Amino acid sequence: FHHADKGFDHCLLFYDVGGISNQSGILSILHGKRVFIIFQDIKHFKQLEDIRELTKQLGSGSKVIITAQDKHLLDRYGIGFESICEIKGFSDSEADRLLEFKVLNSATVSPKYVNILNRIKSYALGHPWTLEVIGSNLSGKSIEECESALLKYESITDRDIQKILEVSFIALEKCQQQMLIHIALYLKDQKLVDVEAELCNKYKVCPRLDIRVLLDKSLIKINHHGQVTLHTSTQEMIKDKASRFEVRIFW
Repeated sequence: FHHADKGFDHCLLFYDVGGISNQSGILSILHGKRVFIIFQDIKHFKQLEDIRELTKQLGSGSKVIITAQDKHLLDRYGIGFESICEIKGFSDSEADRLLEFKVLNSATVSPKYVNILNRIKSYALGHPWTLEVIGSNLSGKSIEECESALLKYESITDRDIQKILEVSFIALEKCQQQMLIHIALYLKDQKLVDVEAELCNKYKVCPRLDIRVLLDKSLIKINHHGQVTLHTSTQEMIKDKASRFEVRIFW
């Protein structure tokens, strides 16, 4: 956003569009202001309706960007071709390199894993984040374990990234689930050393091995400032789980 903030009163990224339209505080702040907004991963017609109503309240010169995997959704809403910038997914060779690194940690693919990698590519449709999440979760697994996990992914027919991430979450040990939830809710963007200290204090164990597991599964990342970060979709998946009753068993 630091490249886009010049000339705008506010620069914002929203994931839960429905939540915005019901928050009078946010609407009052944005009313009449020149803002730069990104609405990420739009999936439903109603979300586009909410965005249209919101933009009526924005000031002149505001810019709104919508990201969506379903181009037909934008077409049906009447967003013209000239307003759509289609981002190309990974090519077959790019997907191969990513999966070889994530799943096999090697540039040499064992013949017995070829079908596994092809199934991942077929399912992910070139989407880089989907490829990374699935590849990270299958890292080091046997053929049988990979096939079992792929059946779970392939049952997610709408390819919803939060549901895909949930497969990785469920595969974690309970203590790792606890730590990921705590990071997402309270420790995001803090220095790694501070996150380690907080988790150690809360759970009375050294969290370094568990943090390594979360990193290996691409559920958290460390940026160039040494801060622990989460992808927006991971953050939303955790918030959703934290609002459900089953998360109570962790505390």
